[in-house]
Amino acid sequence: MALTFDDGYSDFLHNVLPVLECHGFTATVFLVADQVGRTNAWDARHGDPPRALLGWEEAAALADRGIAIGSHARTHRFLTELSGAEMEEEIRARRR
Repeated sequence: MALTFDDGYSDFLHNVLPVLECHGFTATVFLVADQVGRTNAWDARHGDPPRALLGWEEAAALADRGIAIGSHARTHRFLTELSGAEMEEEIRARRR
């Protein structure tokens, strides 16, 4: 079994991590690399309010507590709407 959490919302640190630790579970949090420490601006098109995302220091603290950190692409663009070259850039490009 694998527990994964997309986007890296900051509430993971205070709401989810204590429950995972209480039950001896670990997880992977996938961060949107170019949006770390910002908000979920990509959800505005659905009318969702801004929510804070984890910062790099918080991600490091999670890693220190056994949470794996992965990449959920650079900017959270919708991959099905991209050309092959744009998709490659979104997935492979490093944070600038």
